[in-house]
Amino acid sequence: MTSSAHRRWRRRRWSKVDARSATASASRPACPPEWIPIGIYTIPEISTVGLDERQTIERHGGVLVGRASFAELARGQIAAIPDGLLKLVTGPDGRRLLGVQIIGEGAAELVHLGQVALLAGWDVDAFVDGIFNFPTLAEGYRVAALDIVKQRGERARIAA
Repeated sequence: MTSSAHRRWRRRRWSKVDARSATASASRPACPPEWIPIGIYTIPEISTVGLDERQTIERHGGVLVGRASFAELARGQIAAIPDGLLKLVTGPDGRRLLGVQIIGEGAAELVHLGQVALLAGWDVDAFVDGIFNFPTLAEGYRVAALDIVKQRGERARIAA
């Protein structure tokens, strides 16, 4: 194929790809603004996606919050970064993930796992059942989810 023929072929190919991309994005519903992650590159980093506790109480009538301190995580201990916190926010039933807030080193990178979970409609149990590399700060998602599962069990015992 000559170079000019190759260029024409590439232009046609990419115009088809662009057309498919435009069609696919036009057919998808818009992402709620709160599902767009926010990262503040301070020391320590702060990042959030989804609803916080106040918004969850206003919209869902209650909240369960799971917390994981970086000091409890093996990676936090190995890297000497104990000053960090990952929070998972759910409704009062403690099932559906509604928000993630993180403060500490790498917060702006860690928040994207929470964003994917929100977009996919995951329950917090997905973090309990999932397998995380060890030791990583992402393991905080599992620790925070286990905290919520514990709170659900306590609420069930009280209600019974």
